[in-house]
Amino acid sequence: MKTSSWSPLALTIVLGLSRSAVALRLEVRGIDARASHGRRGGIATLDNNSNVKYYVNITVGGQVFNALLDTGSSDLWVARSIPGAVATGTNASLSYAIGEVAGPVKTASLDLLGFNVPDQAFIEIDPSTSTLPDDAVIGVGPTSSSEVYSALGQKPAGDAPLDRIFRQNTSTPNSLTILLNRSDDPAEPVPGSITVGELVPGYERIVNQPTVNVTVNARKDSGEQHWQVLLDEDGVIGPDGQPINVKSAVASTSNKAQLTAVFDSGFSMPQVLPSVAEAFYSRIDGARFDKAHNFWVIPCTAELNVSFKIGGQLYPVHPLDMSTDYDGLSDAKPGECTGTFQPITYKGDPDIDMILGMAFLRNVYLLINYGDFVDGSTTRASPFVQLLSTTNDTSHADFVGVRLHGIDTTGSQPLTSAISSTQDPHFQDCFFERHKTVLLVSFEVGGALVLALVVFAIYALYKWRRTVKSANVHDLTDDLHSLYSPVLVERVKRYKNSKRYTVLDMAAES
Repeated sequence: MKTSSWSPLALTIVLGLSRSAVALRLEVRGIDARASHGRRGGIATLDNNSNVKYYVNITVGGQVFNALLDTGSSDLWVARSIPGAVATGTNASLSYAIGEVAGPVKTASLDLLGFNVPDQAFIEIDPSTSTLPDDAVIGVGPTSSSEVYSALGQKPAGDAPLDRIFRQNTSTPNSLTILLNRSDDPAEPVPGSITVGELVPGYERIVNQPTVNVTVNARKDSGEQHWQVLLDEDGVIGPDGQPINVKSAVASTSNKAQLTAVFDSGFSMPQVLPSVAEAFYSRIDGARFDKAHNFWVIPCTAELNVSFKIGGQLYPVHPLDMSTDYDGLSDAKPGECTGTFQPITYKGDPDIDMILGMAFLRNVYLLINYGDFVDGSTTRASPFVQLLSTTNDTSHADFVGVRLHGIDTTGSQPLTSAISSTQDPHFQDCFFERHKTVLLVSFEVGGALVLALVVFAIYALYKWRRTVKSANVHDLTDDLHSLYSPVLVERVKRYKNSKRYTVLDMAAES
């Protein structure tokens, strides 16, 4: 198996939740639509499993599957024997947080959104040995990140499903769009959708939105390429309406005020810098940090409004997506909810700063243009994304209706002073930024001697905090923070070893 810093979608048993997670099964439209200029496209609805997993119907070798949709991986696998599938003589495997899927690479016909690929390569999993709850996953990431592509010698026969569609249907625009719905939003009666070479009706304005280039990962040829972009400077706006001070850890980023973010539907909980999560949640009256599970916990009645700035546009996050009342994720008590934007628990990948998962993606209509990422492409067009905000002025009323039972008490929810959570993994990089005020004032007042004393005092305090509260934080994947619980320590190790998590994994562990 090819080693990578993070792997395809992590899967768990739905019963890991203390409440039942009943999937809303929606009929796949599966129609052949006609895009502009007569180009062929396809569109289908998505099944929403309680806001933590999204499925699309596919057919492999004549057998129908409800496959998890994952923008963060590039492979197709099914946990069922496919009659008539042709063996390639090679095997492939994918690592997950709670296990591994492995099996022979075979080829069979694939039907997706009205398109047919007669010999799509996939991994066939023996269902009797699989411990994973889902019977299929379809990855829609770049082919360069595909394990099957690697196993088949990086030849066209091993191309990822979307690349096969694009190469067979040259009149189809090389684009994918995804619209995730919110199952608990009374103002959102329509299901989510996925399209290839087509737009969801009513959302055509997305083509007028700014195009944001996908940044090329330095390890693209090693399976590390994802749908990643740079946020704008001051690209994270906190609940007070002010930009949050951030610093990118990506070495190749020239402007460290811009964070690299990945759009990944494989993460139920977006992963953000600890300082960003703290800025989001810590000023809510009654907020606290659950160190054992690495989550912020806030009152379910607390309305938070934050936004992200990408390509010069603001994308607000619906307050219902800022926290969740799922049991078992944290030590939340009755009346408390778990913050969905989780402090990122690893620092082993130097190519990303944050992962914008489902709780963010439910607030935008996402268009991905594959550009020259399509295997065998003759174009030099760079891949890009476009985003159309789907969160509007009704979000406050939605929150009041769902969380406050129609009685608006949000006017009595002022922000308080921030409280501390974990030590920021970027502490060393930001040492001067954190203390520059006292350093500069000391210099002006007392000159070099006072400055030296202050620097010594701060340094001594810093060393004491590191000795008492933490292990060596220069790399969380090697020396783990001592305040993390054994469960979280194991989770960080798994991230280092190519493991990923959905909200269901965390619930199952707790």
